[in-house]
Amino acid sequence: METDETQGTMNKLGEKMKQAGLPGKVVLGSLLAAVLVAGAATGLLETNGAGYITVKQSLLTGDVSIISEPGLFCQCFGSITKYHEAGTVKFAQMNIDKDAKGMPIVRPTRAKEKNPEISADIEVRFNDGGLGWISVMTMFDLPADKEKLGLIHQKFRNYTNLIVTGIKPTIEESVVLTAALMNSGESYTTKRAIFSEWARGQLTKGTYITEEISRSEQDGGSISDLSESNVVRVKTENGVKLQNENPLERYGIKFKQFQITNIRYEEATENLIKTKREALQQTIVAKIAAERAKQERLAAEEFGKKKVKIAEYEAMVKMKKAEVSAEEEKTVAIINAERKLAVAKVTKQQDLGAANKKVELAKLDKTKAIIASEKEVTMAKLNVQAAKHNKEAYILEGQGLGEQKRLIYEADGALQQKLDAYVKVMTVLSKELGKQKWVPDITMNGSGANGVADGNAAAGFMNLWMMKTTQDLGVEMMGNKKK
Repeated sequence: METDETQGTMNKLGEKMKQAGLPGKVVLGSLLAAVLVAGAATGLLETNGAGYITVKQSLLTGDVSIISEPGLFCQCFGSITKYHEAGTVKFAQMNIDKDAKGMPIVRPTRAKEKNPEISADIEVRFNDGGLGWISVMTMFDLPADKEKLGLIHQKFRNYTNLIVTGIKPTIEESVVLTAALMNSGESYTTKRAIFSEWARGQLTKGTYITEEISRSEQDGGSISDLSESNVVRVKTENGVKLQNENPLERYGIKFKQFQITNIRYEEATENLIKTKREALQQTIVAKIAAERAKQERLAAEEFGKKKVKIAEYEAMVKMKKAEVSAEEEKTVAIINAERKLAVAKVTKQQDLGAANKKVELAKLDKTKAIIASEKEVTMAKLNVQAAKHNKEAYILEGQGLGEQKRLIYEADGALQQKLDAYVKVMTVLSKELGKQKWVPDITMNGSGANGVADGNAAAGFMNLWMMKTTQDLGVEMMGNKKK
């Protein structure tokens, strides 16, 4: 590379100056500045800017060098041609001044003022004869391969020729051939998006191979309205569209962007398109109205059918309800009859059960009575036996008590019993005597000594009563009785 060679030479020069003891940086800087000024003035040095590719042809040998890296290189008095790494080409409607009669005013222009990347929109003719103008914007890249860059320079010699004789004709051809594959009405409506797709495909892969065919078109409703027309279509092979070789492919030029920005039509064509569009809209409206009427008729028919179906369904429902009701009544009658029969059987069983229960109860009562009688007899027998035993017991007890008393009496004369009786008698007597009034309130005559009444009459009475009691009880109060 030229830049690397120049840099290497400058580095070697700096090393030699250091070895000679010269102040390298100052001298080298001054020398470099002088060389740059002299080189720029005399065609010795050149700079490649960013985004550019420089083609240098040697003055002596005629060899071509490609410089794609930005920086300084040795021109060495060779010829220099610059190319853009990427470029844009635009076809657009030009603002052309017109005279009083409406004719365009042509003014001479200098070549330096003309920009090769901008041109007027492309004039095309559709297959129905309509005339139009297409505005396009494209972007392309030059190859990085130096061999192909050399081939581009060898073929086109400069960037302007590349645009004018290489890029623009290829774009124009793809657009013109695309317009020939459809009529103006289609490009305006149904095939507007397809137009851009077909044009891009022909620009990047090559133009389509076409053929002309004859096709009958029926404009009216009778056979006399049939007319013949020639139509251009794309040739295909096994369903694949056939295409010519892309003239820019061997140069390595790649289109990165392609866009249809506008389509203009001549006034007659535009009026025809508007007329067709209005007619189409009216046809569409008529079709919609007819379709709506058809739908309404079908809806009415469907509604009538629906009402018939509803009536049939309601009748069927009524019949089914009657059948179901009759079946239910039959089922209810059967159930009621079965229920009555079951109730009668249950009642009969209950009556039999009640009778059997009564018999069982009678038998049970009889058994109870027999048991009670037997129990009473047994109890009577037991009572007799108990009475006999009690009698014997009472006799034995009486005899025992008599014998006991006899023995006690023989032992102490029943002294204790007599004393208890004596105490009780004397206690009662004392209580009763205490209730009497023994001292008279008035004494009329005395019978005691000296004519005075005896005041111990109560004591004398008690003594007499005690003596009587002891006599009755057989108690010897004064000592043992002499035998």
